[in-house]
Amino acid sequence: MAGKQTRVSLKKHPPSRKSELLELVHSDVCDPLKVKSFSGALYFVTFIDDCSRKIWVYTLQRKDQVLEKFKEFHAMVVRQSCKKLKCIHSDNGGEYRGPFDVYCEQ
Repeated sequence: MAGKQTRVSLKKHPPSRKSELLELVHSDVCDPLKVKSFSGALYFVTFIDDCSRKIWVYTLQRKDQVLEKFKEFHAMVVRQSCKKLKCIHSDNGGEYRGPFDVYCEQ
């Protein structure tokens, strides 16, 4: 009986994307790499725009440099696109506590 059952497709509702640049930016910090880069980086942080799917990657020597790199990223994209960053989404890792609340408009 179980062998004759059909599976329901999960693709009926495709994931929706935001319609404007910088409306939502996804970000994550990778775990320490096993081998340091030539510049001595052990981590990297990614920023992915939900609308365009453009990816920015910054290398980090320490995890506490995330806020510094975010400020650098934020200044660059606002200057280049002339748009405001509306919301940043992460996996609730400890590197995004406190200072990032200011960058999320409701």
